[in-house]
Amino acid sequence: MMRCRALIPAIVAMVLASGLPVRAQSVSELLEKGIFAEETVGDLDAAIKIYEQIAAGAEKNRSYAAQAQYRLGMCYLKKGQKQEAVTAFRKLIDRFPKQEELVAQAHTRLSALGHPISEMVARRIREGQLPYGRISPDGTYFTYVDWSTGDLAVTDVATGENRRLTDKGSWTESDEYAELSIVSPDGKKIAYAWFNGRFYEMRLVGFDGSDHRVLYSHEDVDYVWPGAWSPDGKYVTAILVKGDNTHEFVLISVADGSARVLKTVGWRGLNPGPFSPDGRYIVYGFPPSKESPQHDIFLLAADGSRDVPLVEHAGHEYALTWTLDGERLLFASNRTGNTDVWAIHVRDGKPEGRSRLVKPNIGNILPLGFTSTGDFYYGLTTSLRDAYIAPLDLATGKGLGTPTRVSQRHVGTTLWPRWSRDGEYLTYLRRDSKEYRSSLVIVIRSLANGEERELRPELMSGQDLILRPSLSPDGGSILLAARDKEGRRGIYTVDARTAAVTPVVRPEQGTRAGLPAWSPDGKTVFYKLRNKTSNRTAIVARDFATGQERTVYDAREPSKIAHFSISRDGRDVAFLLIDQSSASTAIMVMPTEGGEPRKLLSAQDPDFIGQVTGVAWSPDGRNLLFRRGSSDTKQPGDLQRTP
Repeated sequence: MMRCRALIPAIVAMVLASGLPVRAQSVSELLEKGIFAEETVGDLDAAIKIYEQIAAGAEKNRSYAAQAQYRLGMCYLKKGQKQEAVTAFRKLIDRFPKQEELVAQAHTRLSALGHPISEMVARRIREGQLPYGRISPDGTYFTYVDWSTGDLAVTDVATGENRRLTDKGSWTESDEYAELSIVSPDGKKIAYAWFNGRFYEMRLVGFDGSDHRVLYSHEDVDYVWPGAWSPDGKYVTAILVKGDNTHEFVLISVADGSARVLKTVGWRGLNPGPFSPDGRYIVYGFPPSKESPQHDIFLLAADGSRDVPLVEHAGHEYALTWTLDGERLLFASNRTGNTDVWAIHVRDGKPEGRSRLVKPNIGNILPLGFTSTGDFYYGLTTSLRDAYIAPLDLATGKGLGTPTRVSQRHVGTTLWPRWSRDGEYLTYLRRDSKEYRSSLVIVIRSLANGEERELRPELMSGQDLILRPSLSPDGGSILLAARDKEGRRGIYTVDARTAAVTPVVRPEQGTRAGLPAWSPDGKTVFYKLRNKTSNRTAIVARDFATGQERTVYDAREPSKIAHFSISRDGRDVAFLLIDQSSASTAIMVMPTEGGEPRKLLSAQDPDFIGQVTGVAWSPDGRNLLFRRGSSDTKQPGDLQRTP
């Protein structure tokens, strides 16, 4: 027995010294010798040396290399070296994902050792609004939007202290605001989307609030979606949504703001993803077909030389982040019915092996990124929204009972309720699930018998793309603001029985149409028109039969129309008018046929705060209801009325 023990290291030395290429047969023989040393002789140290040689030097014989890697872990187990065994099994999973049987065995071993590869412990660090930002690489702060003003801000993770990086003033002073932001690799700069009152720009600011500058700006770009910084900090990716709804995936130079187009996808939405840690690849999400509401994940070489599918599945997939070693991409998927975190191994720009479940049922998350210590930060929202019905006594201004949900069967998924003009029907939207990206269904409920009719029109329905559905006076169609299947914004009608879609208003490029409302006889459609170039807003009346239009009220800068409502008899329109020069909000009323508006209330009146959203007529037309909020967004608003 001692003689056999002495022979094994000698055989290993001969193989190492030969310098000859390792052929499949020689690797097979060497593996047999390792197994002999491990199981028959019991010389675990000699076996470990053989297995390490096979695993390291037999890349072209990956089956044998994977077997050697697994047996390496088993040898460490037999020696009682648990941490070394864990390292060996994890290396097998990372390096040889296509060896599925061995990978499954490695997962089993890791679970038994108390180190499952899917181990992810979540810790809540902040509650409130989603940050729409990123964690700094050192994990000391993350960026977010302070929606009380719309400013870009940062939160100190350790202390919870918040600090604004921009100072635009209140909403009545300015309707500009920040959106998504990304942190540079060195943590010193932040690139962010900024709405300048007419269109979106990409801007830069230092973590200390210095060095503000516009990185990219073009009037033809309606929206800028920041994607990721390159690892060297020289570029940022972004999606540019142009006025004709063309989507461009671009690489923007931090030095001079020049943009290089990586990919143009027309009107179909593209979601930007992260750079690989070596800077060679960028991932993005894109629908597999024109009709699909789902997204697959693709891998694009940073130099444009390769563009390949990475994750293809019938579910909705979106990229989260790369692991620090750059060998795996974490992504979210709803393929199981819930949103889970999965991982795919990537080698040389190609997927390797099957996707693997990492964390089940994590919910609808917004990735904030990895820190240098390996912690993954994310924002989480359940998107729970419910429409309610509440009895109200307008004479006393008090509720008569507890509000009840519009739907008891679909809790957390209902929004935009609207009564029909005769009060016999309620129209509202319902999500297919509690996920933010789920599609929307139009529901028409009869108040007489409780029967509901569901409509699924051919419209882009994810992420609140269908707004303000209202039933026509004759009950035959629904008016709403939406995008059609080709992404074109406008005002449409949906047949209340067939769900057929008909365009009513398709505004010209550079303008937006919203807040659609019927006249009492259904012959006129009112809507708000905003001109992006001049930043003027107007209330427009359109003859439903002839298409002829007239302007009811034209607001010129520095004033703008925020919301409007048509009276029950159709004779008057009430609207909110914001004057940014005086930082005031006023409730105005005027005839729908035209004339001079009169002011009912404004910020200068006693006990009236300028934080006003929404306005609606009482059934008898004698009162206007409106919501009065507070500059503190954590405080609830009040429902108020004025004669």
